[in-house]
This record gives sequence, structure tokens and C-alpha cells, in this order.
Amino acid sequence: MCEELFSTARRQGATLNGVPITTSSERKLERSLLITGFPYDMWERKTTTSPILANSPN
Repeated sequence: MCEELFSTARRQGATLNGVPITTSSERKLERSLLITGFPYDMWERKTTTSPILANSPN
């Protein structure tokens, strides 16, 4: 295991092992790496991911 613990809370930012982390200043999605953590299982993806993506900005 990597022994990494990512944590976040609304309006409190994110941390990695208790150390604050931030995003890069990159503005173009095609030059970015997007990690979602969405489930691999197709049925679970359909029921949990679709509503999330439907509400995301284009």
C-alpha cells in the first residue's frame, strides 16, 4: 500500500496525510489529468455516476 490518506470536507480543502493539497493552475481539461474514483461495476456506475455527471458544468 502507498500509505496515503486523502481527506476533504466541504469548504475546508483537501489534505494528503494531514498536509494541505491544492490543484494546479491549468485551465484546459485536455491538458489535465482527471481522476474520479467512480466505480468499475457498470450497474453501480449507472446508478451513482450518471446523476453526478448530469450536474457537472460543461
